[in-house]
Amino acid sequence: MAMKTVSQAEQALVELAEQFTHWRQSRASRHERIPTPLWDQAVALSQVLPNGQVAKALRLSATDLKNRRLAQQATVPSPASEIDSPFIEVTPVGAGWRGGPSATQVELERPDGLRLRIRGSAVSAELGELVRVFVESGRCCS
Repeated sequence: MAMKTVSQAEQALVELAEQFTHWRQSRASRHERIPTPLWDQAVALSQVLPNGQVAKALRLSATDLKNRRLAQQATVPSPASEIDSPFIEVTPVGAGWRGGPSATQVELERPDGLRLRIRGSAVSAELGELVRVFVESGRCCS
């Protein structure tokens, strides 16, 4: 389930809530476990939307949902582990990028462990685009 926007994820959450309602009404016993495909979809949505929002809409325990998400992240190999070198240096070109003692440093880390460190003394549209691509490429949904 690849999510492109929050609004698409919210629509998918509404549809998944309907699937949970159907499952709850048609299950054989009250103690029947939630099917894995439903859990997988809930976990995928919790990677795009706030955990509490997903848990509330699906009438799930927020703690159980979080634990399943963390367990799934631990078993799925991260894209960072597939890269030969975890460090990629990007040499900035153009005006506005100057190193030195007054330079700003920003460090970002995604849930999959991949890190991005940016040093410079000016902010530009390219920097914003780089951060956006870094963050969005870390969102993976099953």
